[in-house]
Amino acid sequence: MRSVKQRGLCKGVLLALVLLCISSGRAIGQDANALVVVVNKSNAEAAGLNKAEMKKILLGDKSSWSNGSQIAVILKPPGDSDRATVLQVICQINEGVFTRRQLQASFSGGTPVVIREVRSAAETKSALKTSPFAVGFLHKNEVDDSVRVVFALE
Repeated sequence: MRSVKQRGLCKGVLLALVLLCISSGRAIGQDANALVVVVNKSNAEAAGLNKAEMKKILLGDKSSWSNGSQIAVILKPPGDSDRATVLQVICQINEGVFTRRQLQASFSGGTPVVIREVRSAAETKSALKTSPFAVGFLHKNEVDDSVRVVFALE
């Protein structure tokens, strides 16, 4: 027969294993749901795109590719959690700051970011198909062979 100490140890180990399985399941689910930067498959200009370059694009510091083509950013509308995640992870700003920057650029002669608002993954893919030099964001589990993943938001 096991002692009280052994039973307590077994319960502790079992609890630790259960918690590990639960947290691993969440991590796997979150990974499949993580946002990625996507472009049209033919967009060779985006080959070297990284988080720092994407920040320049979102903040309006870079508005065209090296071949002169204008960059359009495909984003969900204000208030959408994916849009908030993109702005926070890439630019470390919120929607209010982003909107203020857009307005300042418009009124000061700067170049506001060209934003094409979409409401779904299907609209994002469609926009990328018709705008070969655009950049968009999808969840990993929404990616298919119609787009090319450039990098994951982390």
